[in-house]
Amino acid sequence: MSGMSESDKEVQLAKQEGGKKELKEVKEKGKLMDEMRVKLGLVKEEEELKHLCIYNVPSKLRKVKLDAYSPRFVSIGPIHRKSLLVAAMREPKWSYMLNFLTRTENPIACLEKLTNTVYGLDRKVRRCYAEEIKPNKNELTEIMLLDGCFILQLFLLNFLGEPDPILQNAWKKASLSQDLALLENQIPFFILEELYATVLPLVSKKCNSPSSVASLALKFFQPLSPKSREGDQLVDIKFKHLLDLLHQSYFFPAEHAITMDNGCRSEPDPENTKKWGFNYCASELKESGIVFRTNESAESLLHISFTDPAVLSIPRLSINETTNSLFRNLIAYEQCSLGSKHFVTSYAVLMTSLIRSASDSKLLRAEGIIKHSRLDDKEYLVQFQSILDEVVVKDDFYFGQVCDKVTEYCKSWCNWRKLQVFLKARFLRDMKQLYSTYFSSTWSIISFLGAVVLVILTYLQTYYTMKA
Repeated sequence: MSGMSESDKEVQLAKQEGGKKELKEVKEKGKLMDEMRVKLGLVKEEEELKHLCIYNVPSKLRKVKLDAYSPRFVSIGPIHRKSLLVAAMREPKWSYMLNFLTRTENPIACLEKLTNTVYGLDRKVRRCYAEEIKPNKNELTEIMLLDGCFILQLFLLNFLGEPDPILQNAWKKASLSQDLALLENQIPFFILEELYATVLPLVSKKCNSPSSVASLALKFFQPLSPKSREGDQLVDIKFKHLLDLLHQSYFFPAEHAITMDNGCRSEPDPENTKKWGFNYCASELKESGIVFRTNESAESLLHISFTDPAVLSIPRLSINETTNSLFRNLIAYEQCSLGSKHFVTSYAVLMTSLIRSASDSKLLRAEGIIKHSRLDDKEYLVQFQSILDEVVVKDDFYFGQVCDKVTEYCKSWCNWRKLQVFLKARFLRDMKQLYSTYFSSTWSIISFLGAVVLVILTYLQTYYTMKA
């Protein structure tokens, strides 16, 4: 090294520096590969994605109505468990769990059995949630046990009519109904089924309880339709959580949707890419000669049909203080679910296209199609006018054929009934306008009657003069 020239020393030093730089790059590259392997290992495989059913509501939907997606009384599951809004119910839930266990002859043995059952379902539970679940295995088991027992005890109290301070308070029960139907406030349905199946043989000895969780749940929630299916009719259906139970109970397609010469029933139409909803509101459809009729026998809100002679049959929708939140969460559930059919979204689009003013709401209420005794027609519009804001629709509008038939009828003039109704409506509207213009006060009516009498007397005088 001492015999080397200055230029040779510089070259050797540069090689050493280059080697260190290359070694550093190799290490950084290796670190990057390790990080990517870890991240790729966390990616859910296609088989895992099939189990996803509990999602965080997209921020765009949440911004439209913040209080429609977050619990205000009780948290269920791991997502909102630390929220301060629901802190008051943390201790009472343990009391409900204790009372649930004491329905059996040996509460301690029952608790051990339930714990063993839920503890082994940790991985199955975690893959139901779209977001990463942070609680460890013990914490998650406790959450599932506590919330599952709380829900079942609540449902049993309601089903059996046993006294309870929460259920006897109208505001608290309504808040519970709303919170238990929030997309982010769910636990897997199989947890409820496993817990109930474990205690059912012991509970049934003391009381006449139903055989399924679905029957208990549907008895608790206020029905959207008076002819909704009972829990016993749903024994062969696998539900993902309570919100999914409501989705499949109120919004299921007709088993044999048909299209005939004399009518058209609702049916999914993937080919239909036209505008969703009716082109005309309820008042305009009535003026065109269409008769609105309540479908009293429908078990699903999707069973809407248009039949001759121009009859639009729609199942009755019962609206209460939790309906707005329920619809928003059902729509959010459809927006997030992979491969889901937009049944609720289709229904919401159809109804909002029918009801564009307070007069439309009043018309459907008078026909018995919507029932909202606690809201006036303007309040109904305020609550539901933004329900579809930021909602993305696909090309699977469920009521495409019904809307096409209604549009075809409205555009056709070769229909005697339509012409009759149109002329009658036009006459009544003109008479109403005439009355409001010329007979708005008592004096104007008296003046009109005086003028009529004067005309009659003038005519009689002329007649008798000519005859004489």
